[in-house]
Amino acid sequence: GDIIDIGAPGVVARRVSRKRQLIAEAQSILWRPFFQLLWDVEAFYDNVNLLTLGKAAVRAGLDRRQLILGMALLLAPRAIKSGKVMCQGVQPAGGLTAGLKRANFYARLLLFPILEMMHKTIPQAMPRSYVDDLAQLVIGSCDDIVSWGARGAKLLVTALRASQVVISPKSTVVASSID
Repeated sequence: GDIIDIGAPGVVARRVSRKRQLIAEAQSILWRPFFQLLWDVEAFYDNVNLLTLGKAAVRAGLDRRQLILGMALLLAPRAIKSGKVMCQGVQPAGGLTAGLKRANFYARLLLFPILEMMHKTIPQAMPRSYVDDLAQLVIGSCDDIVSWGARGAKLLVTALRASQVVISPKSTVVASSID
């Protein structure tokens, strides 16, 4: 399921990575071929297109008043404080402020329809979301893994690009039990 945690930066990602690795290792021990793609979305919160997010929220059936109030909070000036020093308000240029309590909720509004479509199209690709980190785990025969893994990856990349979500090639990882 979904992991929601408020920890030090990187702690949750490491915990999730260990969980994913454990699942993959279990498949290997059972002699079941697997293919795993761990997608990292580049600066997800900073790069969320608010118009695309608004459209996703309307499609999800979010009450329009709730959406308008939420967007007002997302676009409100931020004050930065360090010790006893506080700057004047800074207007966000766009995207979501990762520290906002509803940031993960808005992230899910954008990403879950993509994962749902992918799951309905290729359920064997087993898409998962850990807020802005996405994973695909394919288990089956070697032929199935190649077929489902490639189709699932292409489908996910196409859908993410259509939603203006940028994948980080430096942080995306492929793991497999086959050569």
